[in-house]
Amino acid sequence: MRGSTAQCPPPTEATPRHDAPKLDPVAILRTHFPALEFRDVRVVNEGWDSLVLDLDGEWIVRFPRRPEVEQWVERKIALLPALAPTLPVAVPRFDLVGRNGVVCVGYRKLAGWPAGSDLGEPTGRDLAHFLSAAHRFPVERATALGVPCFDLPRWRERFGGVCAEFRRRVFPLFHPSEREPAATVFARVPELYLSPHLERSLSAVPDDRVRWA
Repeated sequence: MRGSTAQCPPPTEATPRHDAPKLDPVAILRTHFPALEFRDVRVVNEGWDSLVLDLDGEWIVRFPRRPEVEQWVERKIALLPALAPTLPVAVPRFDLVGRNGVVCVGYRKLAGWPAGSDLGEPTGRDLAHFLSAAHRFPVERATALGVPCFDLPRWRERFGGVCAEFRRRVFPLFHPSEREPAATVFARVPELYLSPHLERSLSAVPDDRVRWA
């Protein structure tokens, strides 16, 4: 399964294996995708949402860490093939898709490097071109592909739930000296996501730019 991005085979569905060791991502990959050849495995990110691996500098593989993130991945699987031809830049193409017990996606690594803080005018124009193309994608088509419309009350409820979960799971991990500053910051969070200023700000943005959530 080596070669250029343009020669990638069609997306490969992983064969469900309920006996796969779910805590060993390398074993999962070798079990579900036996034709995938790789030697070097590097952790790119091990965050709240996903575990991201770099395989031989050629593949990027994402393992969602929460059911909500698995839903986000499913939306991307549906949306990106339709969105990609309309954009002026390359986007991930999920050539590896694993479901049923162990959710993961893999794609050929995109060329480029992380943006820094010293972006020049040409980069700004490129970014504006990309955003304009993305916003021209029909909202109706996106919703038909499973992308939910923006719903401010629902977003507030979800954001509040995320904050509550953060308090429950992360605060106990803080050193006692860190908990008070964290609590001070979080005490202000409801002021932000329940603020009427947020609703007024969103209402000033064109409808097709706020309806994707």
